[in-house]
Formats: sequence, C-alpha cells, structure tokens
Amino acid sequence: MQAQAGADAAKAIEPASVQEAEAFLAEHPEIHFIDLLIADMNGIVRGKRIDRSALPKAFEKGIALPASVFALNIQGTTVEETGLGLEIGDADRICLPIPGTLNIEPWQKRPTG
Repeated sequence: MQAQAGADAAKAIEPASVQEAEAFLAEHPEIHFIDLLIADMNGIVRGKRIDRSALPKAFEKGIALPASVFALNIQGTTVEETGLGLEIGDADRICLPIPGTLNIEPWQKRPTG
C-alpha cells in the first residue's frame, strides 16, 4: 500500500487496477483473507486484514489508515511533533495499492494474500 498525500502523489504512480485484484482472486480461490500491509517509518509492517470480497473495493477506493502510522517511533509511540498524532485527532489517510505487489503470504498457515 502507498499513502496518498494529495493530487500530485496520485499522479506520480498509476494506481493498481480493480482488474488486477479480480485476476488475483480468480487465480487463488483458496484465499479467504487479504492482508493490506504498509511499512511505518521504522520498517515495521502495519495494516489491515480484509475479506477477499473487499479486495476490489480496496483497489478502487483505497483503505483508510490512521495518519499516526507514519509518525511512530521505534517503540510504537506516536511522535506528536510530526503533526500526525492524537493532538490533531489522528485523522485517517487513504492508502492505495501499489501495482504488481499483490502476492500470497508464504508465512501464513492458511492461504492469505
């Protein structure tokens, strides 16, 4: 996933297509859940797990993650000085999939994308 900072950021990288999500689901009917993952500033993976039926919508509209995910220190505490934390209400930001990154997670016990 990539954070969408504004109109300029949306133009910088072409968004992943819904067709990519639909093709992945058709190719992997055994998958029931998809982990939408993004690394925070310290390289720690954060995200959400969604049902496979929600994947096309995530590709179309993105997913909302709290802005504080981009303002965490290595202990996982929000650095308020970034202006992205609780002091401003920890508003959500829309994150969009990066084309070509949809894969099966080999570390999961049950099939997960």
